[in-house]
Amino acid sequence: MRTLVTFSFALMVLFSTTAIFAEDCFLCGNGSTNGCQQCRGKDRKACEEKGCKIS
Repeated sequence: MRTLVTFSFALMVLFSTTAIFAEDCFLCGNGSTNGCQQCRGKDRKACEEKGCKIS
């Protein structure tokens, strides 16, 4: 039982730290160039310059 609790705690810590380092992602809508469906990054303007029409 104790190993199950320890394992569950380790998984919780692992998943919470990966969420901290996750990048923002914008969804590209109709009319986007280059077949863009998603644009990764924190800068919305940079995604628009790449041809992403953010939806």
